[in-house]
Amino acid sequence: MRFIGWMVAAAIVAFLAAPAQAATCPSGLTACKAGAWGAGGCYRLGYANCSNGLICEAGMNACGPAAWGRGGCYRPGYANCTNGLICSSGMNACGPGAWGGGGCYRPGYANCTNGMICEAGMNACGRGAWGGGGCYRPGYASCTNGMICSSGMTACGPGRKGGGGCYRPGYARCDNGAIVTH
Repeated sequence: MRFIGWMVAAAIVAFLAAPAQAATCPSGLTACKAGAWGAGGCYRLGYANCSNGLICEAGMNACGPAAWGRGGCYRPGYANCTNGLICSSGMNACGPGAWGGGGCYRPGYANCTNGMICEAGMNACGRGAWGGGGCYRPGYASCTNGMICSSGMTACGPGRKGGGGCYRPGYARCDNGAIVTH
């Protein structure tokens, strides 16, 4: 009995140590080898297609993962692929940058600056030593080193005496990061 147990154990070890074989698919299906874009699998010709391991429904294109997105399948005419980011038709891709993670936006309704998407008519304010940045409307606010202050206010950067902030000249002043009222 021990001999049979050792034979079974040896057979299991040999099976596990053997190089992986290509996947076999049932009759009527085609194998899609795993690749950089997907795990592969079986698909029916004419109903789907395979691109670098990614199986997409017929009529859809494969979009490989890249610097801007994870990729996937999309239908031409309804979407587009830019550097791994899939956006609906009529939208532009905005790659990630120092100011934001990027995404999709509709030209004329928004804009992209260094990865930050802001509503049309607004400016991007990049992160800086004084604040986290964001979007602001010129004439209603301003950006100084990442700090956005309302119109008529002045930015006071952080310093030895305080964390800084926005203040209205004539009512207060900035003293090394502390806002001091008159």
